[in-house]
Amino acid sequence: MANMLTATNTLASYRHLDAADTTVGTSDSTKYPIVDVVAEFPGGMDALVKFLSGNVHYPAEARRAGKQGTVFVAFVVDVDGSIKEPFIVKGISEELDSESLRVVGLFPPWKPARLNETEVASKYVLPIKFKLAGEGKPQKLRRSDWH
Repeated sequence: MANMLTATNTLASYRHLDAADTTVGTSDSTKYPIVDVVAEFPGGMDALVKFLSGNVHYPAEARRAGKQGTVFVAFVVDVDGSIKEPFIVKGISEELDSESLRVVGLFPPWKPARLNETEVASKYVLPIKFKLAGEGKPQKLRRSDWH
């Protein structure tokens, strides 16, 4: 099933941390410092787009209802690269939010963030864009949609 989703490679829309903050709190009050090198999906952003393209399915109910937009999913990339504590920062609908969380749960281990040459846990916010083409049909992802 073709669908449209993007994970923009700019700090304006794919945000690791807000530049004004020195730490970001989580539900358990653990703090994640600003890092020297952000966590990375294995193979980089192109591989992330390919993974999302192959695994995100536009939910039929959302498609029928004409729901579209960007779901922002936050999660922690732990020191071992595992994905923990995924949650919706900004959602669209129950169907699209659930699909975004489902796909994040499928992620392989990432390359962890680094601070002072040491691997550290970090928080990551990923936008996943759902966009319908004409007549309720999902659009296919294009690399140019990232910019």
